[in-house]
Amino acid sequence: MTVPLTAIAVVLTAGAATPSSPARPALVAKEPSAVLGISTRRPAGTLAWFQRLTLQPLSGRKVPLAFHTGSYAFSSDRATLAVAECIDSGVASIRFVNARAMRVLGDLRLSNSMDCASSLTWLRPNRLLAVLTRSNSSDAEVVVVDPTKRRVLRHMSLPAAPWTTSSTGQELVLLLGSYDSFAPARVVIVSADGNVRTAVVENVLIGTVVDESSQDYRARTISPGFAVDPEGRRAFLVPASGPIAEIDLQTLSVSLHDLGSPSLVRRFLRWLTPSAEAKAIEGPVREARWLGDGVLAVSGFDYSIAGDSKETEHVVAKPAGVKLVDTRSWHTRMLSDGSSDFAVTPGLVIAQGGAWDEGSQVTSSPGLLAFGLDGKERWGLHQGEDRRIEPDGPVGYVWVAQGSMEVVDLSSGHVLATLRRNESRNPWPWLLAAQSSG
Repeated sequence: MTVPLTAIAVVLTAGAATPSSPARPALVAKEPSAVLGISTRRPAGTLAWFQRLTLQPLSGRKVPLAFHTGSYAFSSDRATLAVAECIDSGVASIRFVNARAMRVLGDLRLSNSMDCASSLTWLRPNRLLAVLTRSNSSDAEVVVVDPTKRRVLRHMSLPAAPWTTSSTGQELVLLLGSYDSFAPARVVIVSADGNVRTAVVENVLIGTVVDESSQDYRARTISPGFAVDPEGRRAFLVPASGPIAEIDLQTLSVSLHDLGSPSLVRRFLRWLTPSAEAKAIEGPVREARWLGDGVLAVSGFDYSIAGDSKETEHVVAKPAGVKLVDTRSWHTRMLSDGSSDFAVTPGLVIAQGGAWDEGSQVTSSPGLLAFGLDGKERWGLHQGEDRRIEPDGPVGYVWVAQGSMEVVDLSSGHVLATLRRNESRNPWPWLLAAQSSG
């Protein structure tokens, strides 16, 4: 069975371009024409520069990455790039690259037991943080690195692997949950020197409970949205219902803000422990993102079980819609009630995804709908189709079919080019400017 993710990263590479409009918009023309990316054409990965509109690799030096193709972080002057390794049976390590000269500076092994490094966060010129985890285990820790000397300074154990991470300019911020129960959410704040503080948010539950007695994967989950205001040093937990929790990352004080939606806690009381009838996954999953200027974007799914017998049971994912939350007034505005996910670029929120039914294996979607932070629709694309877009500067990339990618002008929604290639022989590369560093 396939369950849709709340966010799908678009993976990009070079390809033949078929222009679909003769004139390039001025906004696109003013942007840098090259973007740094990771090609996975060879299994170990290569860092290279790509042309923005055609995604063809540019001539010049290529950097071998030796399987360091995961989380990344740039130094403040963007002269140095740190890229992490995260593969089964590997060793958690970081490769440092001079991004201007395109040459390897050196590698740093982070642990003898952990095999994955993620959530690289470069807080100061001489302080880089990373989260270390181990495959098939909930063990986790945060490591403090001096990137100038390429030396590990400190390890701090975590009580569980993070569900998601974010950061401010001064700290790494982690959301911890439980993988065997439903419990109050924990927000962990780690400073550049490795000092750890924890805020427990009693009013927001998080966790997943799996029925170990079943041969099929059966679980119930509660996953709130999580976002951080890096300038105001605030974190937000957005549950499916009930008030939003705001955490002051300096004082660890928690304040609750009611949006007027009824609490479902009473309905959860008979639902928290999976029954033998539970199949696959059910429960609310939310995603949140800080947009700046006091505004949050929120979306997600509500998973449930449909069918009148064990033979006909199947998972249904109902979209929570995409809405904006003003954290100054705590008013909300629904942008698209039929969407389940969103992509963000400065000044724009693009609603995507939709309802999903395991029985029919079909997603019903309003398509790609772009809105300004004032809530007004700017453009629409692929109406009625389930498409995802990955913004990168003035353009976005939409995967439309095997071996086919569209380049879209984000200011107008116009398709600038269609890229085609044989993905099995030459996979799309990851554009670092377009991908999350987590």
